[in-house]
Amino acid sequence: LLGVFSADWVVVANSFYLAGYFLSGATAYIVLRRLGVTSALAIAGALLFAILPYHWLRRGHLLLAPYMVVPLGIWLAFLAWRPAPQVRSKRNVLGRALLVILVGSGGVYYAFFSAFLVVISSTCRALRSNSLRQGLPGFICAAAIAMVVVLNVAPSIQYRLANGPNPEAIIRHASESEL
Repeated sequence: LLGVFSADWVVVANSFYLAGYFLSGATAYIVLRRLGVTSALAIAGALLFAILPYHWLRRGHLLLAPYMVVPLGIWLAFLAWRPAPQVRSKRNVLGRALLVILVGSGGVYYAFFSAFLVVISSTCRALRSNSLRQGLPGFICAAAIAMVVVLNVAPSIQYRLANGPNPEAIIRHASESEL
């Protein structure tokens, strides 16, 4: 979307990187407020979350630097842990679907760990209630996150199947393993 406003890739990349700070703080604030944290503490927590050193440490991986989907994944895990409402509104279903799409599109690493947390929460919910049915919505949510990830990486998989692997893409020596 940022490319619509500028054809200069440097401007787009830097805007995306800088927007990551704002979006990480904004999602953290929203989730903290939904969890019942007071406004002042939610602002403080969101600011601290937005300026974590992780953001700076991932400058080389532009798509990992903005971690705005992490709070959304935590919110999905919380929803999977909490008892399901008796009546499901279209708004709640659409809201969860949007969260799943955002988390699944936010990067494979964040999607994996979000889905993992959702599965753990769903398992705890099922064990606590002695009913696998109580954990089923969370398991479906985790599967949906996986489906979104697969849809996002499908073009890369298709390209690799058509053209073979790129041996020049990732060449790392043993000395670089710590990095």
